[in-house]
Amino acid sequence: MQTYRDLFRNKLDEATIADLRVPLAQGQALGNEKFKDAMSVASSVRRTQSKRGRPARQVSEIDLKEQTDFGF
Repeated sequence: MQTYRDLFRNKLDEATIADLRVPLAQGQALGNEKFKDAMSVASSVRRTQSKRGRPARQVSEIDLKEQTDFGF
């Protein structure tokens, strides 16, 4: 029992705590890149952020004709 308690007596340094806080706050996996990629695939959750905002509208030939043909 004493050995188990000794596992938790050591305090973590500030750098280690900072390394733990960011992924925990963002709900991301903590580990190396291979582990993170495996967790991303297994959970079907994207690790990277997508572009912000509304997707760009695709301009078609019909749209261009509507803009230039004023019906004169």
